[in-house]
Amino acid sequence: MPEKAAQVQKRPLIMSVDDDQRMRNIIERFLTTNGYDVVFAGSGSEALGLVSRGSRPDLILLDVMMPIMNGYEVCARLQDNKDTAYTPVIFATALGEERDKAKAFAAGGVDYLTKPFQKDVLLEKVRAHLPKNEQWKDMSRAEGKKAAPPVEKTKDLAAFKKFLLTQEGLDEEDAKGLMSAAAGELYQQCGKLGVTSGAVAQHISEFMKLPYIAHINPKDVLLGVLPTRFCRTNHVIALSDVSADFAFALSNPFDWQLHDVFAHFTGLGQTYRTIMTDPENIRWLFEMAEATHKEPEAAEPGVSVMPTKGIASAATEPNPADGKNEADLAESAQKAPVIKLANALISRAIHAGASDIHVEPRENSVGVRYRIDGMLQEGDPIPKSLQAPLISRIKIMSNMDISERRLPQDGRIRIAIQGKNVDLRVSTLPSRHGEKVVIRILDSSAVSLDFDALGLEEGPLAIFRDSIKKPHGIILVTGPTGSGKSTTLYTALQALNEPTTNIVTVEDPIEYEMHRITQVQVNPDTGLTFPAALRSILRQDPDVIMIGEIRDRETMDIAVRAALTGHLVLSTLHTNDAPSTIARLIDMGLEPYLVASSLELVVAQRLLRRLCPDCKKPTDAIPDDIFERYGVTKEKGAGFYQPTGCDRCAGTGYKGRLAVMEVMRIDDETRRLISLGRGVEVLKARAVEKGGMTTLRQNAFIKASRGMTSLDEVIRATGSV
Repeated sequence: MPEKAAQVQKRPLIMSVDDDQRMRNIIERFLTTNGYDVVFAGSGSEALGLVSRGSRPDLILLDVMMPIMNGYEVCARLQDNKDTAYTPVIFATALGEERDKAKAFAAGGVDYLTKPFQKDVLLEKVRAHLPKNEQWKDMSRAEGKKAAPPVEKTKDLAAFKKFLLTQEGLDEEDAKGLMSAAAGELYQQCGKLGVTSGAVAQHISEFMKLPYIAHINPKDVLLGVLPTRFCRTNHVIALSDVSADFAFALSNPFDWQLHDVFAHFTGLGQTYRTIMTDPENIRWLFEMAEATHKEPEAAEPGVSVMPTKGIASAATEPNPADGKNEADLAESAQKAPVIKLANALISRAIHAGASDIHVEPRENSVGVRYRIDGMLQEGDPIPKSLQAPLISRIKIMSNMDISERRLPQDGRIRIAIQGKNVDLRVSTLPSRHGEKVVIRILDSSAVSLDFDALGLEEGPLAIFRDSIKKPHGIILVTGPTGSGKSTTLYTALQALNEPTTNIVTVEDPIEYEMHRITQVQVNPDTGLTFPAALRSILRQDPDVIMIGEIRDRETMDIAVRAALTGHLVLSTLHTNDAPSTIARLIDMGLEPYLVASSLELVVAQRLLRRLCPDCKKPTDAIPDDIFERYGVTKEKGAGFYQPTGCDRCAGTGYKGRLAVMEVMRIDDETRRLISLGRGVEVLKARAVEKGGMTTLRQNAFIKASRGMTSLDEVIRATGSV
């Protein structure tokens, strides 16, 4: 009898937490008849109470959608309890989407079951994860034992520190804290020296010859490989991988104890790869989960039903925030989870190199998209219940009126992140399902204001430099929104920025602050329009005037008058190419002879995505007469490449962007043709044949033939040129 009692006592104990009595009955029947003991809780608070009174289950089955406290929050609290931190938790939910899998991991789950589930599926997952209870506890005990790192690991760390100093141009005397820092203090000490965590991670990647991943897709996160508490503490995460059983993305490979943990998997006959990433990428995954699992997943079915309306009335229908007053919205927007969510969205975008964040209310969720290298990329959706507080939080940060939800608003945010200031331009727009928010990121530290970064060929670059040194005239940079026109103008201003030169700009908005340059922000509400500002600027003894954009006839007239009276004027215009700029100015009402006498240079510009250097592959699928078609002479060593996709470029095949330009100098013969009213085709032929102008399409094609971009990208960016 004692032996039988001992055997019964050893039966694994499963805790089932579900507010549905029918589901609890099913689980009891499935498990108790297969050798498991089961303890039940009808709510999250009841489950936490059982744990506090000494119940120690070997595995927990946890429902997500429960009143008062949802499953994610229950799991997070279990993680905070040292007695249950390493107990495997399987979520049982009717959700089962990929984003819920990622949230399950971040909250501490090892797996999830989609309701309704079959008996065999339940038993298979229970058997698979039960051993993790003891395995992870062993890992916890090993983690707690402190021991000196092996000598070779210490040497690796010391060698990397010297490598980092060289790469960042730092003086060893100023970096004493870094040189004496332990592995765990590496990022902290680098931050004090002004080196961002992303830069440190990439330097480690290069030094250790490890692949680098710039963004972790939550869909790639593997459940049940490492305990979430361990991942949080050590900044490591397990990901699915095409070339191994899994990959470990980590931020500090100098932590030798991590490699001891990884060796455990080798002993089990499993293969893995080690990948470097910014620790902020791992932190972001957890912050996103914290911001969402503390709010209800969705409203109960039937609570909020949208009446059937026509398109016209839908444009003014109440949005999800209309049930709350201003005080309620302000209070919910100041809650810690919402603040963390807003900060995480912005932080993620900046680290990914995004130029814009789109927060888009949809019928059952809030979509998030990031514009990276000129293309929108889908992010993880946010629960609909967080729409109103999240948008209110962004509006509070932007100094907008949170009570106004039926009219568009504009605002601005300045944030400090990792020791650098970043400006954000915020715009809201009422839509069918609520206010859409677009955040434009203006990170001046990410912009290099030098001519080498513009990517101009030697000939056009010499023309550009020569033109901006002239004492008077108009220089126009043209192209669509997002083509880099402002960066080109700022680069020109930087080259002209001397103590002997008075430079004044009028902008809407001021994108980058520049030393010694007087920058004027347009404010139509107070009457400070472009024309009004320009009239005042002309009385300020300027040498160089930069106009953010010529939008109307009055602004254009003042710009021409300034150019003809001895001022150098730089501005932008929206046209397809350089020659058509002349036609556009005349269409706006400017006399041809004034265009001819005031205009000095026109630069048309586009941005192309740059092929990722780590995964681009040569391609032979190119027509033999391709160079003839584009009117370009084939260079020695010319070759074409195509995108593939890897960890460094987040699978897109492209990383970063490069500019292509069409530089048209207005010489005497061109002035004569403009005065005679000759058309765009005549002006273009003259510029190409006699002026040495390389067209946008030709310049882009040359970049492709040098392996810098792809032919598909050339067609995408210049197809209409």
